Amino acid sequence: MEFLKDFTFLGDLGAINGADFYLSGNVTLSDSEINIDTQNVVEQTGVSTSVTNPTRRMTGHSEYVLNFNLGGMHQMETTVQR
Repeated sequence: MEFLKDFTFLGDLGAINGADFYLSGNVTLSDSEINIDTQNVVEQTGVSTSVTNPTRRMTGHSEYVLNFNLGGMHQMETTVQR
């Protein structure tokens, strides 16, 4: 899910104009699963697999990610001298 919202509804607040600012972001929901063939691991590495679950969530994999961005759009006036 993504969103983008400007602050135009705030109107002109003196030196600050609400239309010059925005908030955006997204949410990601994710799932993971790993299935380990314990017999194959023992045969290939000689390491016991009794210390882990053969079916589990991947290590370090988050169930969700949230991103937010608060930004401004300021137009600068430039003067070209000739």
